Amino acid sequence: MARQNKFKPNPAYKSFAEAREFAIALGLKSKQAWDDYTQGKCSGLPERPPDIPVRPAVFYRYEGWSGFPDFLGYSSGRKYRYFNDARNFVRSLQLSSIIEWRQYCQGEILNRGVKPADIPASPNMVYREWISCPDFLGNGMVEHNDKIYEPFEDARNFARSLHLKSVDQWFRYCNGEAFFNLPTRPENIPVFPYIVYKRHGWRSWLDFLGTAGAKHLMKIRDFESAREFVRELKFKNHKEWQSYCRGEMINRAPKPDDIPQSPDRVFKDCGWISWADYLGTDNISPWGYIARPFEQARAYVRKLGLKSEPQWRQYCKGELPGLPPKPDDIPTNPQRTYREEWQGMGDWLGTGNIANHRKAFRAFGQARQFVHRLKLKDINEWRLYCLGKIPGKGKRPDDIPTNPEKVYYYTGWLSCGDWLGTGSVHYGKIRRMSYEAARDFVRSIGIKTCTEWRKYVSGGMSHLPSKPSGIPSNLEQYFKGKWVSWKSSLGTEKPD
Repeated sequence: MARQNKFKPNPAYKSFAEAREFAIALGLKSKQAWDDYTQGKCSGLPERPPDIPVRPAVFYRYEGWSGFPDFLGYSSGRKYRYFNDARNFVRSLQLSSIIEWRQYCQGEILNRGVKPADIPASPNMVYREWISCPDFLGNGMVEHNDKIYEPFEDARNFARSLHLKSVDQWFRYCNGEAFFNLPTRPENIPVFPYIVYKRHGWRSWLDFLGTAGAKHLMKIRDFESAREFVRELKFKNHKEWQSYCRGEMINRAPKPDDIPQSPDRVFKDCGWISWADYLGTDNISPWGYIARPFEQARAYVRKLGLKSEPQWRQYCKGELPGLPPKPDDIPTNPQRTYREEWQGMGDWLGTGNIANHRKAFRAFGQARQFVHRLKLKDINEWRLYCLGKIPGKGKRPDDIPTNPEKVYYYTGWLSCGDWLGTGSVHYGKIRRMSYEAARDFVRSIGIKTCTEWRKYVSGGMSHLPSKPSGIPSNLEQYFKGKWVSWKSSLGTEKPD
């Protein structure tokens, strides 16, 4: 699949063809000559117009860029053609497979002529723009995990010609089970087409196998209508629903095609609440039992004296000796059965513990100020403090989180060093400033040239404020996608 363009065309610059025409007219013979020209070091040449970018390799990367020799119009002494030119030539040969390509390279396909010397026999080793053999040959084939498969339409036509009735029959066929008068599956037809053709035309198994005519295009009922229909059937639990969908209830009419078998998936974002709601069983669990009312169930569980969710799981499995077995009308997954009343496992067990996403913590600045006063030296001391194992520091307040990096990730978190007040920052965990914020800082301290910036980051300009950890030293590399030039970023570029 062709790579998507990450950069939108910049209306401030000319198109690639117009910029290339201008650059060729300059008569420059190297990238260094272009760099000298954009810096105003080439006398006798016209000044660079503002709509010609300083870094054309960046701005025209996905609009035709093939290198400076092509952009400036000089010979590079290349051994092979540029990738796009080579691919266009090979596609014109209309080779159908990698085997034909190899035969062509060896001169065994006489009606195609001799391979030019500037077309590599192993293009995947020559071109870093390489995508896949099908892309290079332009034959519509699909490559997946180093294997070449038929185009999606051909594979689908083959699958439909088998007249299989289900996905189960497809996999049985692929596993070699004998089907009357069916040919053996070719190696270039994948066993798992929904993976191979995920981005090459795949829609559904019904579409691939051609089962039930145009059933895959049928519209299903909306959620309200489907739920109303199902409730009239008066199923008691999910098991009865599954039996009905399989056609095992001979005293009931078959399920209509516009009623989905998996409504929890189909209606996930358009009305689905729970199986109990869909089946109309109220406080009956979708698995068949009548659940005790929430208040009574919670009161029973609190008397057990359980302290955590793992203990609750053990109790449900009968792994805690000394406690009575769990009654059948107490659900194992109360958060699902009592969805509307549920307030967390701490409330269910009566421990008072509250999940982080339900807690109200102090604002980041107030929490960090509190932690700074503790004067902890490193993250290990912070963990011991959270466990209450540092004498003299007191107990951690409930509104100070143990995992501040998660709680304050979007509201101020920088690093453990910043949180503790030690100033140390792990390199891999530094949160960098945006390009615009870094640019504004550099301009604010009065840096005028690249040389001054290098001197500043190496500590040679002590009269200026220290560089924040969120600003990288190698600005042009880190902000490669947005970087234009030092003059532009430092604010020293003269207006036209």
